[in-house]
Amino acid sequence: MPDIAVARRVDAQRLRGPLYAAICELSPSQAETLILHAIDDLTHKEIAALLDIKVGTVKSRLSRAKAQIRTCWDTETHGEIGPDGRPTVKPAEGWTPDGTQNGSDGNT
Repeated sequence: MPDIAVARRVDAQRLRGPLYAAICELSPSQAETLILHAIDDLTHKEIAALLDIKVGTVKSRLSRAKAQIRTCWDTETHGEIGPDGRPTVKPAEGWTPDGTQNGSDGNT
């Protein structure tokens, strides 16, 4: 049985393509707000100050971004339950299981 850490790294690699595709579907303002919150770990108040918008606007953008990501994610990644009890994923159309775009490394 593979090490859980290795399995999680493989899962994360496989999720990269579908997640990137889902983020690309967001409006620029939603993507920016989501990245500031999820990646840069800024609070709603910090994002509002940085972007010179109201906190309510930050919350709205995040809510819409998360809803859209969920929709894209559900459409692109539903798979069967894997041996570790977690869902497996299928790559989004145009993406390979390792998270690269078809043809991006010269192979199709």
